[in-house]
Amino acid sequence: MTVECGETSEALLSPVWNCVRVPLAGRAPDMDTEALLDDPLWNSAAVLPNLCRSGRPLPGELRTEIRLVFCGGTLFAAARCRQPGDVYAEPDAVDIWRDDSLEILLAGASDYPYIQMQLNAAGYVSARKYLRNSKGGSDPNVVERVGDGVVRLRAGTDGEGWWAVAAIPVGTLGMDAAEMRGNFIRNHRSGGATYSWIDLRGGSVHKPRDFGRIRLSEVPPAVPPMLALPAPIAVGENAVSVLNMREGYVLKFNGEAVEAGPDGKAHFAVRRRGKAVVELFDGKGAPAWKYEADVRAPLVVEAREPFDMSIEKPIAVEVRLAAASAAPLPVRVAALQNGRVTGEITVPLTAGKHNVALECRGVGKGEITLEGSVEIPCGEPLRFTARHWCVRGMGRDELDRFREGVDAFPLLQRYRALLADAWSFYRVIQAGDGRFRGMGRGGRLNFSEWSYCAAYIPALLYTAEWPENPHRGDERMLHSAAAALEAGLNPSGQYAAGGYSRHLRPYVLAFELIADKVDAETREYWRGRIEDIVDEVIEHYIRPLDYRYTLYSEDIGTSTNHLAYYASGVYAAGRVLGKPEWAELAGGIMARLAEHEDDGHFPERPGVPVTHYTWLTMNGLAEYYEDTGAEWLAGVLDRCAAFCVQVSLPDGNTLTLYDGRNNYYGITYFGDFVLSATPEGRRLARERLERRTARGRPSGNTPEFWFRVAENALYYKAGEEAELPEEAEFSFCSGRALVYRSKGFICGLAALCLPPTTRRFWLDPQNAVEVHHREGGPVLHGANSHQQPEAGSFMRAAGGRMEFLPQEGNVERTAEGRQAVLEFETFTARVRFSAVSASEAEVKVDILSMKAGQPVTYNFFPGVLPGETVDVSADGRVLSFRNVTLECSAPARVERNFMIMNPYVLQKNMRVKPARASVELEEHSVFSIRIKVGQRR
Repeated sequence: MTVECGETSEALLSPVWNCVRVPLAGRAPDMDTEALLDDPLWNSAAVLPNLCRSGRPLPGELRTEIRLVFCGGTLFAAARCRQPGDVYAEPDAVDIWRDDSLEILLAGASDYPYIQMQLNAAGYVSARKYLRNSKGGSDPNVVERVGDGVVRLRAGTDGEGWWAVAAIPVGTLGMDAAEMRGNFIRNHRSGGATYSWIDLRGGSVHKPRDFGRIRLSEVPPAVPPMLALPAPIAVGENAVSVLNMREGYVLKFNGEAVEAGPDGKAHFAVRRRGKAVVELFDGKGAPAWKYEADVRAPLVVEAREPFDMSIEKPIAVEVRLAAASAAPLPVRVAALQNGRVTGEITVPLTAGKHNVALECRGVGKGEITLEGSVEIPCGEPLRFTARHWCVRGMGRDELDRFREGVDAFPLLQRYRALLADAWSFYRVIQAGDGRFRGMGRGGRLNFSEWSYCAAYIPALLYTAEWPENPHRGDERMLHSAAAALEAGLNPSGQYAAGGYSRHLRPYVLAFELIADKVDAETREYWRGRIEDIVDEVIEHYIRPLDYRYTLYSEDIGTSTNHLAYYASGVYAAGRVLGKPEWAELAGGIMARLAEHEDDGHFPERPGVPVTHYTWLTMNGLAEYYEDTGAEWLAGVLDRCAAFCVQVSLPDGNTLTLYDGRNNYYGITYFGDFVLSATPEGRRLARERLERRTARGRPSGNTPEFWFRVAENALYYKAGEEAELPEEAEFSFCSGRALVYRSKGFICGLAALCLPPTTRRFWLDPQNAVEVHHREGGPVLHGANSHQQPEAGSFMRAAGGRMEFLPQEGNVERTAEGRQAVLEFETFTARVRFSAVSASEAEVKVDILSMKAGQPVTYNFFPGVLPGETVDVSADGRVLSFRNVTLECSAPARVERNFMIMNPYVLQKNMRVKPARASVELEEHSVFSIRIKVGQRR
């Protein structure tokens, strides 16, 4: 037996009042002085408490001290931010919140308008005024940009981290200094965490109703009462101290008065995990401060290695104890196999993480259950247990596989069988705290924010009466589902808040299936957490849409897919929790999304589709349809299914040519059950599943993928399958976009006309043609970029700028095939495509007219895949790759290792079309590409 003690909870001092009294200074700090923070003025400033995140104070190595003074209508805020290691700050004012940064939010007596300021250590600041609830979006009708220089900033780094001083002219910004409210937030980039004065509880910074009070005072502020916690609030007898306790003040815990001695010391009992609220009220009954924390699960046990071929060596177990006890507590850890105890140890442990080596005897090949238990003194002892699993004598591959013959199953039965097989594996690699993990490179276990939705899968398998499901009634699945739901609903979790739209519905559905299998206390805790999340979703994403007539991204502050998933989750919560008003709200959003549909897709801005994200929006709407059977939605979903089928390639990928958001290939896994409305859709659904599971291992896909498989297992409608006709076309976007199939070729043509975008996440629809072959794969890539003219089909230098997007255009039929005509400001171009045979096609490009000046550059992008190269003949006229040859009528310049913009981070780091070929064209000149596809090498 060996025990290693790991980290333990450090004592912390956490002043947590929600009102700060800021002194009126006789002079302002000199913003131009070199030693700005050494000004004695700051010694009499108000000091904000240690910042918190979901009830947990900022750790000591990140200690943030914010001081405030007021003078001459200006609020001065000085911050020192400790930070070990490098400080990340981009030298610009774009998305400062992504840097190591501070955010200051200020409002008056009412919630709106309010000001949001973001500032970083590089000395950059951005400020915006929110006129009403816009969910943090940038709609100019809701959000006004504050001019440069209005908020003045000095900032820099030093040996301990970084610092900043901001001068905020409250009157100029339209705020009443006598009625100020606000919040102060620190974003820690490398830790991926946000800490704040008024705790965000994992939610949005845009919560003006929760802002703390900022009051001006003629005298220096007295030291306020402060809460001293010897350890985080946990199950057991908690000892706290209120420093600077004042006569007549009352301390309360979860609404009940707690007696505090003259020295401010008090005790209160916590008998279960959940929310803990400590409040202090002054002699008039007004709140002085409030501290909220999440009481963690008292005990977690986790096998350090899920799989181990050895059956002899001790099992390495991590034990996490969260108990309000300074003294060690005896913790028992046992290993069971087939109901028999094979190893057992009892060790005294203090609160924190510990590693325990558990020696076992008589262990055979197979699964082992780890059980932990502890009694925590709290008047009468409270007993808590924990459970986890591991496998011994077996390698990962023995569980990370599908059953024999599953490929021959009908598709509905195949979904169900694959799901059941996958969860025999994923349950074993589930973390001890309930989070689902994925398998990364080299077999490394990793977490993803999108994996929380998998909480529904073990709950479904525990209850589903399918012949393919061997897990029905398996208590291990019930425990797995309960642990996963605990992890997902934990308000201290990084992704627990309503901000992640794809989690809410799975939480609700899991609750529906297993709520009656757990004790009443746990059931009510889950219900309360779901209600909290739904309330936040409604406040920040549903209610604000009452102002808007349309549902483009500028209107809703996010993508339509997020809105669809939010509404689906809110409806499910209303149905399951008996809240008809929620269901009605969600139904209204779904009706508006249905009206927003255009030719089967859901644009985020007028005139350009979001091909990939349409799958997700369709998925959210279809979830609502499956819940309600709303007939008015059936036609919308039929058009969505038709759109998704038509813009898909034979391998299940999607054409990228039209997409204003995504510029990469990748088989999405959302809403495939909607495809089952038609024989062609069912065939595509089969192909997509086969491609996604081709590796033959559950770990080849993420936990979220398997949640979408669970939806298919429930909602897929079996029926006949059929290929798309070889000769077919599909026109959308008012005739400016076309998918043309002929003789085994799939050609996309586009004449989408929009001005260049400067918005992060968006792409310029700058490509006119994309070509694939049914057997040969990509021939010409069509992915779009962002502020990158050379990544599109046409560009021309004119008037000191680069012209690369058409102003008018259309797609037409011709006697030989199809063509796109594009009218730019200074020239008109045409792109023609015709399929000559099953292995040959031709693209012709000509300039119909142009004003005097530079020639037009035509760019085309050979369909090279990752790991491939394009070979170029000596004269530049023949380009070849894989089994494809492009014979050009004129020499082409070829640029290898070509990169396009990633719209999510605004960096050229995407190699989705790794070769760029270009030619110069004059008026009436014609350039042709003869495409020849041979047998696969």
